Amino acid sequence: NTIFAHETGQSLQRVAKDTERDYWMSTEEAIDYGLVNRVIRSSHELD
Repeated sequence: NTIFAHETGQSLQRVAKDTERDYWMSTEEAIDYGLVNRVIRSSHELD
């Protein structure tokens, strides 16, 4: 949890709460939370 908190900018308490159970997020929520930077929808975006 410490690594998730550090990398996402979320508090350790929030990450601990969110990881103690299944926690589903939409694409936008995952981006806002700091888990992902962007979503790649096509292999052409990798170039």
